[in-house]
Amino acid sequence: MKFTINTPVLQEMLSKAVKGASNDNQRPLTGLIAIELKDNILRLITSSESNYLYVCREKTEGEDFYVVVPVEIFSKLVSKLTAEKTTLELQDSNLVITSGGKYTIEVSIDEEGELTRYPDPFSKITTVDARQYKVKKSTLGLILAVNSASIADGEIAKDLPEVYTGYHLYDSIVTTDTIKMCGIKIPICDEPMLLRASTMKLTELFTEENLVINVFDKEVVIMSEGALDCIIVSKVMDDIEDFQIDALNNLLASEFDSMCAVGKTKLLQILDRLSLFIDKLDDYGVYLTFTKDGLQMSNKKSSSEELLPYETSDNFKPYKCKVDIKMLIDQVKAAPGDLVSIEYGNDTCLKFVDGNVTQLVALLDI
Repeated sequence: MKFTINTPVLQEMLSKAVKGASNDNQRPLTGLIAIELKDNILRLITSSESNYLYVCREKTEGEDFYVVVPVEIFSKLVSKLTAEKTTLELQDSNLVITSGGKYTIEVSIDEEGELTRYPDPFSKITTVDARQYKVKKSTLGLILAVNSASIADGEIAKDLPEVYTGYHLYDSIVTTDTIKMCGIKIPICDEPMLLRASTMKLTELFTEENLVINVFDKEVVIMSEGALDCIIVSKVMDDIEDFQIDALNNLLASEFDSMCAVGKTKLLQILDRLSLFIDKLDDYGVYLTFTKDGLQMSNKKSSSEELLPYETSDNFKPYKCKVDIKMLIDQVKAAPGDLVSIEYGNDTCLKFVDGNVTQLVALLDI
């Protein structure tokens, strides 16, 4: 069994495929990659705890081929190849890679001493049985750019139900870590579902713009609508009823007394400077004072203080609040426009609005 492929093509496919391998020592499968050529379709398959990623290429000439090898050494080797073409050949229990030089990697063997067969969940799925929703890759890109700043992760995620580590998709996209929140008013599906953050991240790998989300009871399959590209098979998140979507939507729709707009770049530059003077003793809090002349920002001791003039202001009322500076920076960075529209006057949070995107950040006690 062997086939030859242009080296840059193999390198490009592998650069995507490695993103699906979590290399978890507790799950040996996640450190392996399946290389399959069948009916002139090349597929590279990798996995994590919850996702299977298929990177595919049609019109690949060669004999039918199948092998499973360690993903790390194979991908690192291929990334360093400089010859125009690369030949992969199975010889006994070794994968021989010929590309300028000749390199040998032991293939994976199962408990019976046979060549390992990688799980292939996509081959067992009939997408005609799924609820199908068309979506643009650019829409998923917007979700990743904006909503991801409000996903619960790290230490925060340990103290929250798992549902808050995912994306709630329905007639809008909502994420929250209970301190920050984001909603984008774009309908995705006609029944609510929770998509894992790792699954959403993999959608960056698609080349095609037109995608289809196929939803089953326990699984979701994301693939290109037309050409064969990437395929993601993932487990949907359980316990969606624990995601308090009604309460969160009410918060996102809450009204504020006043609004101002400031330049995003200038705001981030000021916050970056102020962060040098704000630490754990201040609860990482920055004081925001909405004045007639602009937005004044300072630390607790007022040893650092700057005024940012408004670009626009509506229904101005004097107001002062305190916000976690790290959380504020995260939300401002994720805001989609060049101007940040800030609604204020609510005792619990600040609200940023840009078209169909709404972001909230909770206030700290002064």
